[in-house]
Amino acid sequence: MSGSRARSFGLPVLEKSLQRPLFVPLATPMAQGLIAYGLMESGPLSLPAANAVMMFASYAALIARLIGSFGLRSIWSNHELEYYLAESSDQVGAPFARENFGVTGAGVGVAIVDSGIDQLQGDFDNVTFNGQLNPAALALNLSAIDRSLMFIPTENSDLTSGHGTHVAGTVAGTGAVSDGLYVGMAPEANLIGFGMGLVVLVLDATLAYDYMLDQGFIAEHN
Repeated sequence: MSGSRARSFGLPVLEKSLQRPLFVPLATPMAQGLIAYGLMESGPLSLPAANAVMMFASYAALIARLIGSFGLRSIWSNHELEYYLAESSDQVGAPFARENFGVTGAGVGVAIVDSGIDQLQGDFDNVTFNGQLNPAALALNLSAIDRSLMFIPTENSDLTSGHGTHVAGTVAGTGAVSDGLYVGMAPEANLIGFGMGLVVLVLDATLAYDYMLDQGFIAEHN
Protein backbone atom coordinates (compact mmCIF):
# COMPACT_ATOMS: atom_id res chain seq x y z
CA MET A 1 0.00 0.00 0.00
CA SER A 2 1.22 3.49 -0.77
CA GLY A 3 -0.01 6.97 -1.48
CA SER A 4 -2.62 9.17 0.21
CA ARG A 5 -5.37 6.56 -0.22
CA ALA A 6 -3.41 4.03 1.82
CA ARG A 7 -2.67 6.52 4.56
CA SER A 8 -6.35 7.15 5.09
CA PHE A 9 -6.87 3.66 6.47
CA GLY A 10 -5.62 1.91 9.59
CA LEU A 11 -3.40 -1.06 10.26
CA PRO A 12 -4.79 -3.86 12.44
CA VAL A 13 -1.74 -5.22 14.27
CA LEU A 14 -1.70 -8.68 15.83
CA GLU A 15 0.70 -9.25 18.73
CA LYS A 16 2.17 -12.75 18.50
CA SER A 17 2.84 -12.94 22.22
CA LEU A 18 -0.56 -11.75 23.41
CA GLN A 19 -2.66 -12.73 20.37
CA ARG A 20 -4.74 -9.57 20.65
CA PRO A 21 -5.39 -7.12 17.81
CA LEU A 22 -4.21 -3.55 18.00
CA PHE A 23 -5.47 -0.85 15.66
CA VAL A 24 -2.86 1.62 14.45
CA PRO A 25 -4.18 4.39 12.14
CA LEU A 26 -1.94 4.64 9.10
CA ALA A 27 -1.83 8.42 9.29
CA THR A 28 -0.06 8.35 12.67
CA PRO A 29 3.72 8.68 12.99
CA MET A 30 3.74 5.34 14.82
CA ALA A 31 2.27 3.49 11.86
CA GLN A 32 4.69 5.14 9.50
CA GLY A 33 7.48 4.15 11.86
CA LEU A 34 6.40 0.50 11.84
CA ILE A 35 6.65 0.49 8.09
CA ALA A 36 9.90 2.45 7.90
CA TYR A 37 11.63 0.30 10.49
CA GLY A 38 10.54 -2.90 8.78
CA LEU A 39 9.49 -4.34 12.13
CA MET A 40 6.60 -6.34 10.74
CA GLU A 41 5.98 -8.85 8.02
CA SER A 42 2.77 -8.04 6.23
CA GLY A 43 0.26 -10.27 4.52
CA PRO A 44 -3.25 -9.86 3.06
CA LEU A 45 -6.02 -9.25 5.57
CA SER A 46 -8.82 -11.83 5.39
CA LEU A 47 -11.53 -9.29 6.18
CA PRO A 48 -13.84 -7.15 4.03
CA ALA A 49 -11.44 -4.20 4.52
CA ALA A 50 -9.66 -4.47 1.17
CA ASN A 51 -7.43 -1.49 1.89
CA ALA A 52 -5.88 -2.74 5.12
CA VAL A 53 -3.03 -5.08 5.93
CA MET A 54 -2.51 -7.62 8.72
CA MET A 55 0.90 -7.20 10.21
CA PHE A 56 2.70 -9.59 12.55
CA ALA A 57 5.35 -8.70 15.06
CA SER A 58 6.86 -9.60 18.38
CA TYR A 59 5.23 -7.37 20.99
CA ALA A 60 8.45 -7.05 23.01
CA ALA A 61 10.54 -6.20 19.95
CA LEU A 62 7.97 -3.69 18.81
CA ILE A 63 7.96 -1.83 22.12
CA ALA A 64 11.74 -1.97 22.45
CA ARG A 65 12.28 -0.44 19.02
CA LEU A 66 9.55 2.18 19.18
CA ILE A 67 9.73 3.56 22.73
CA GLY A 68 11.03 7.08 22.48
CA SER A 69 10.63 7.18 18.71
CA PHE A 70 8.00 9.01 16.66
CA GLY A 71 6.54 10.56 19.83
CA LEU A 72 5.30 7.17 21.07
CA ARG A 73 4.74 7.04 24.83
CA SER A 74 2.59 3.92 25.20
CA ILE A 75 0.73 1.23 23.29
CA TRP A 76 -2.21 -0.88 24.38
CA SER A 77 -4.84 -3.26 23.08
CA ASN A 78 -8.22 -2.02 21.97
CA HIS A 79 -10.18 -3.67 24.78
CA GLU A 80 -13.96 -3.80 24.79
CA LEU A 81 -15.42 -1.20 27.13
CA GLU A 82 -17.44 -2.09 30.20
CA TYR A 83 -20.39 0.10 31.12
CA TYR A 84 -21.49 0.96 34.64
CA LEU A 85 -24.29 3.47 34.13
CA ALA A 86 -26.83 1.13 35.73
CA GLU A 87 -24.71 0.77 38.88
CA SER A 88 -23.83 4.46 39.14
CA SER A 89 -27.47 5.44 38.63
CA ASP A 90 -28.47 3.23 41.56
CA GLN A 91 -25.68 4.66 43.71
CA VAL A 92 -26.92 8.23 43.35
CA GLY A 93 -30.55 7.19 43.87
CA ALA A 94 -31.85 8.23 40.45
CA PRO A 95 -34.27 5.28 40.01
CA PHE A 96 -35.58 5.81 43.55
CA ALA A 97 -36.21 9.50 42.86
CA ARG A 98 -38.02 8.73 39.62
CA GLU A 99 -40.20 6.00 41.12
CA ASN A 100 -41.05 7.67 44.42
CA PHE A 101 -41.05 11.37 43.65
CA GLY A 102 -41.76 11.47 39.93
CA VAL A 103 -38.51 13.32 39.28
CA THR A 104 -37.94 12.25 35.68
CA GLY A 105 -36.67 15.47 34.12
CA ALA A 106 -39.96 16.08 32.31
CA GLY A 107 -40.33 19.71 31.31
CA VAL A 108 -36.66 20.51 31.85
CA GLY A 109 -34.19 21.24 29.08
CA VAL A 110 -30.60 20.10 29.57
CA ALA A 111 -27.97 21.55 27.25
CA ILE A 112 -24.98 19.37 26.38
CA VAL A 113 -22.22 21.76 25.31
CA ASP A 114 -19.62 19.24 24.22
CA SER A 115 -18.59 17.33 21.11
CA GLY A 116 -22.28 16.96 20.19
CA ILE A 117 -24.98 14.27 20.35
CA ASP A 118 -25.46 11.37 17.97
CA GLN A 119 -29.24 10.97 17.83
CA LEU A 120 -28.85 8.04 15.46
CA GLN A 121 -27.42 5.94 18.31
CA GLY A 122 -31.00 5.08 19.33
CA ASP A 123 -31.33 6.33 22.92
CA PHE A 124 -32.24 9.92 22.16
CA ASP A 125 -35.80 10.43 21.03
CA ASN A 126 -35.91 13.30 23.53
CA VAL A 127 -33.52 15.65 21.69
CA THR A 128 -35.33 18.88 20.90
CA PHE A 129 -32.37 20.70 19.33
CA ASN A 130 -29.15 19.37 17.88
CA GLY A 131 -26.67 21.61 16.12
CA GLN A 132 -23.06 21.71 15.04
CA LEU A 133 -21.12 24.95 15.39
CA ASN A 134 -20.92 26.69 12.04
CA PRO A 135 -17.19 27.08 11.21
CA ALA A 136 -17.92 30.60 10.03
CA ALA A 137 -19.64 31.63 13.26
CA LEU A 138 -16.68 33.50 14.70
CA ALA A 139 -15.04 34.72 11.51
CA LEU A 140 -18.24 36.34 10.26
CA ASN A 141 -19.74 37.22 13.66
CA LEU A 142 -22.91 35.37 12.71
CA SER A 143 -24.50 36.04 16.10
CA ALA A 144 -24.76 39.69 15.11
CA ILE A 145 -25.95 38.95 11.57
CA ASP A 146 -28.43 36.12 12.09
CA ARG A 147 -28.19 33.94 15.20
CA SER A 148 -30.00 31.08 13.46
CA LEU A 149 -26.91 30.61 11.29
CA MET A 150 -24.58 29.95 14.25
CA PHE A 151 -25.43 26.27 14.48
CA ILE A 152 -26.16 23.85 11.65
CA PRO A 153 -29.10 21.56 12.55
CA THR A 154 -28.26 17.86 12.25
CA GLU A 155 -29.23 14.50 13.73
CA ASN A 156 -25.60 13.78 14.50
CA SER A 157 -23.56 16.70 15.76
CA ASP A 158 -20.96 14.41 17.40
CA LEU A 159 -18.56 13.64 14.57
CA THR A 160 -15.30 13.56 16.52
CA SER A 161 -15.17 11.51 19.72
CA GLY A 162 -18.54 10.39 21.05
CA HIS A 163 -17.90 12.13 24.37
CA GLY A 164 -20.91 14.42 24.11
CA THR A 165 -23.11 11.44 23.23
CA HIS A 166 -21.79 9.63 26.32
CA VAL A 167 -22.60 12.65 28.51
CA ALA A 168 -26.07 12.96 26.99
CA GLY A 169 -26.72 9.28 27.69
CA THR A 170 -25.71 9.68 31.33
CA VAL A 171 -27.99 12.68 31.69
CA ALA A 172 -31.07 11.57 29.80
CA GLY A 173 -30.57 8.49 27.68
CA THR A 174 -33.82 6.54 27.31
CA GLY A 175 -32.20 3.10 27.55
CA ALA A 176 -34.03 1.89 24.45
CA VAL A 177 -30.98 0.25 22.88
CA SER A 178 -30.15 -1.73 26.06
CA ASP A 179 -33.77 -2.73 26.80
CA GLY A 180 -33.88 -0.36 29.74
CA LEU A 181 -30.57 -1.33 31.37
CA TYR A 182 -28.65 1.88 30.70
CA VAL A 183 -31.13 4.64 31.48
CA GLY A 184 -29.96 8.19 32.10
CA MET A 185 -30.55 10.02 35.36
CA ALA A 186 -33.47 12.05 33.98
CA PRO A 187 -34.69 10.20 30.87
CA GLU A 188 -37.68 12.46 30.23
CA ALA A 189 -35.65 15.67 30.08
CA ASN A 190 -35.34 17.54 26.80
CA LEU A 191 -31.79 17.22 25.46
CA ILE A 192 -30.24 20.16 23.65
CA GLY A 193 -27.07 19.29 21.77
CA PHE A 194 -24.31 21.70 20.82
CA GLY A 195 -21.44 20.18 18.83
CA MET A 196 -18.51 22.47 19.62
CA GLY A 197 -15.49 20.38 18.58
CA LEU A 198 -13.18 17.78 20.10
CA VAL A 199 -13.43 16.75 23.76
CA VAL A 200 -10.44 18.62 25.12
CA LEU A 201 -10.71 21.25 22.42
CA VAL A 202 -14.34 22.30 22.85
CA LEU A 203 -14.04 25.69 21.25
CA ASP A 204 -15.98 28.85 21.94
CA ALA A 205 -18.45 27.27 24.36
CA THR A 206 -19.70 30.75 25.22
CA LEU A 207 -21.32 30.89 21.77
CA ALA A 208 -23.57 28.00 22.79
CA TYR A 209 -24.49 29.71 26.06
CA ASP A 210 -25.29 32.97 24.27
CA TYR A 211 -27.42 31.00 21.83
CA MET A 212 -29.39 29.07 24.44
CA LEU A 213 -30.00 32.06 26.74
CA ASP A 214 -32.28 33.63 24.17
CA GLN A 215 -35.71 33.81 25.81
CA GLY A 216 -37.48 32.34 22.81
CA PHE A 217 -35.07 29.38 22.78
CA ILE A 218 -35.60 28.80 26.51
CA ALA A 219 -39.36 28.82 26.10
CA GLU A 220 -39.22 26.37 23.20
CA HIS A 221 -36.93 23.77 24.76
CA ASN A 222 -37.97 23.73 28.43
